Amino acid sequence: MSIVAGIQISLVEWGLFANLFKITGSFNEYFSIYVAQLVIWAACAILLVWVKMRQLGTVRTHSVSIDSGYGSPEDETASEPRRKAPWYALLTPVIPVVGVMAFNWPLTAAFLLGVVFALLATIHHRPFKATVDLFQKAFYDGFRSMAPVCAVWLIIGCIIKASSLPEVQAPLKMLLGGLLPTTKGGLAAFFIITAPLAVYRGPMCLTGVGSALVPMFLGIKGFNPGSLWATWKGAAYIHGSTDPINSWVLWTLGYLKVSGSTHIRTALPFTWLAAALSTIAAILMIR
Repeated sequence: MSIVAGIQISLVEWGLFANLFKITGSFNEYFSIYVAQLVIWAACAILLVWVKMRQLGTVRTHSVSIDSGYGSPEDETASEPRRKAPWYALLTPVIPVVGVMAFNWPLTAAFLLGVVFALLATIHHRPFKATVDLFQKAFYDGFRSMAPVCAVWLIIGCIIKASSLPEVQAPLKMLLGGLLPTTKGGLAAFFIITAPLAVYRGPMCLTGVGSALVPMFLGIKGFNPGSLWATWKGAAYIHGSTDPINSWVLWTLGYLKVSGSTHIRTALPFTWLAAALSTIAAILMIR
């Protein structure tokens, strides 16, 4: 849920879904809605933690040791002192957002500037060659991590292209046409009720079966693409927070040795609430 909260103002997500929904407006136009949705998801995440801590008590554990050169050394008795990244290094994620919103920079250029800022902010006690090696390693690891995601999006692109063909849209409209909402309130109710169907990449998941429904919704009169995406976000991010086959959920459950069914039972009441409030916020704030 905390990851999904931050994703609300992620430029990567904006770039992907602005293309999917064919949004012609700018990121700035919807920024206030996205911030409101960020607050909603963060608040519901805190609510989940509070409820579960009262039910189960407090559990303490240690973070995994890393070899980045910061934090505690592997051997606590080592003579090398602990090193901390300076506070202003935490501004790194803000750099691309400011670049895009304030100066209309391209996404790639804004991200590269953010990477350079992160390297310069943490360069103390690290040789220049090590900084260059870290810069290269970041791109290598990033490509390796994102390659499966890129493959999924290539497949989704094929699905979207195929689903927009008349031969596919005709039977879909015959099957679902009468169920599609025609008012703002109806749209909100539709997404709130069907939000859990994003689990296991179902029809509300835009990186799953839901991608085939986008052309149908874009054909509804009275809803511009940006407003439709802002309203759909809540349901779509049930996948990002609850779906056991979502990448970071799967990694986390594997690390914690928690089953997918247990996670759904634990998280869904809170993520469904966050999705509902997120949808309502979008409907109320859309101009």
